[in-house]
Amino acid sequence: MKKLAIRLENEGDREAVSEINRAAFGQPDEADLIGRLRSENLVVVSLVADMDGRMVGHILFSRLEVTCPR
Repeated sequence: MKKLAIRLENEGDREAVSEINRAAFGQPDEADLIGRLRSENLVVVSLVADMDGRMVGHILFSRLEVTCPR
């Protein structure tokens, strides 16, 4: 039986996270966005899904400022 674990992303996961996002979206834009969010310290939490030692998923939550027109 396969074992799925959800855990915090670490620095060693970054290339695999980029590959997962490029594959999921079919382009590098989202992977590039993640890099920019990291460099601007806007990442709140980044989680990876690991199945039997192989990364199979990623989710990232970032800060976002919302302004409403008056």
